[in-house]
Amino acid sequence: MQNNSRNKYWIYAAILTVIIILLLIPFKFPDYIRASGKIYPAQEWVLVKDTDGRISASLFDRISGVNKSFGSIQFERGDAVDFKIVGNLFPGKEIFKNDTVAVIVSNEIEQRLVELTGELEVAKASLSVVVSGEKESVLAEEKNRLAYAETQLKEEIKLFARQQNMFEKQLISEEEFDIAKTKVDLFKINVDITKKRIAVIESGAKEAEVNVIKKNILSLQSQIDILKKRAAKYTLTSPIDGIVMRSFSSDTIFAARSSNKYIVYVPIKIEELKKVAAGSQTTIELSFADTTLMGSINNLSGKVQKINGRQYSIALVMLSETALEIPAGLIVLCDINVGEITLSGLIYEFMGSIISI
Repeated sequence: MQNNSRNKYWIYAAILTVIIILLLIPFKFPDYIRASGKIYPAQEWVLVKDTDGRISASLFDRISGVNKSFGSIQFERGDAVDFKIVGNLFPGKEIFKNDTVAVIVSNEIEQRLVELTGELEVAKASLSVVVSGEKESVLAEEKNRLAYAETQLKEEIKLFARQQNMFEKQLISEEEFDIAKTKVDLFKINVDITKKRIAVIESGAKEAEVNVIKKNILSLQSQIDILKKRAAKYTLTSPIDGIVMRSFSSDTIFAARSSNKYIVYVPIKIEELKKVAAGSQTTIELSFADTTLMGSINNLSGKVQKINGRQYSIALVMLSETALEIPAGLIVLCDINVGEITLSGLIYEFMGSIISI
């Protein structure tokens, strides 16, 4: 019995000696923090129709955490607006930066442009008569234009009558009816403007009026340029290379996300935060694709959140570019490389985790 006790003593002593030696030897192992994170596209561009009829465009950049660009188009009350998505932009389709995504047609702007363009032509015709005196040839040309404009108006009135009949039978929308009515108004304006040009040519103008006519021409041209610049803003182009997103919100007209850039939001325990720094290499496991991606910590939020009773700070991990299409909001496992750790440190952390539990 005494021999067995002595043998056990020496065995325990030997084991303890080995443990002490191992703890004293500066072996180091790679140290990782394992955490779950959520993956999102780095950028999203969204077109939204507001309750007051405005169309707003915003580009949200998750890397910086701010809206990089924001724009809003306000329409005049009573303006019949036609919004069209260009091409077959179905969910999943690739788009490129500066691609035209949508065009907004304002009937009020078109009508005003027609009116101003007509007035400009009247002014130029008047100036031509004063300067050149070629009254007869100009008059004949304008009468031909009038005949053509009146023919166009008659045809448009016939088309509008059919549209009105369909509207009364509720076969077309009020918006389609308003657009058809606006077209008739535009043709009427064109006829009236042509008649005004003929009246100006027939009456002639005095030499003293030349300067007034020239100033009027400059003013009309300036107004036309302003309206054209305003109309140019109604052509919406993509600010990113990306993929068209499916939207389930009734007020979202169009949405796209970056196609190859992703970020991961990773909650880090407060007690482990001192180990983490910007640039820490991170491995992300994608179970749905049976692969891994590499990334690095871009920044730490600096804000503390409470999750399941514990305090965390959110780290933003920037992934390397990938051709994979990753679902937004996917939960992934992340291994953050935070350097090396000794065996004694490993045991100390293990014991600390047991005590904290």
